[in-house]
Amino acid sequence: KKKTTATNPIPLAKELSALLKQGSDSTTSSTTARTDTLAREIALFCANRQETGTIKQIRRALFVVPPTSVESERVFSASGLFLTKLRCNLNDSSLDMLIFLKFYFARNNRA
Repeated sequence: KKKTTATNPIPLAKELSALLKQGSDSTTSSTTARTDTLAREIALFCANRQETGTIKQIRRALFVVPPTSVESERVFSASGLFLTKLRCNLNDSSLDMLIFLKFYFARNNRA
């Protein structure tokens, strides 16, 4: 399998196209229409390197690297405060919601 880099995005485009075609068998008509549009945009990009808005968004999402891991470390630390021996039966969604609420209220209290 070829390694995809910023200068060689074609294998990634082919892989995305294959995944979209594979997943479109079990989707609704609106999702299928979006999948078809995305597949056409990927084909257009592969043919003549013309980037559409969707392709630009995908490229940005794939090549964005956070400058530091501070935010993820903060969230991990906060989850450790919630998930203790007394609260070891919290499921993932409850833990996610507690962490979200903690940061939401902390941000709103600063403003």
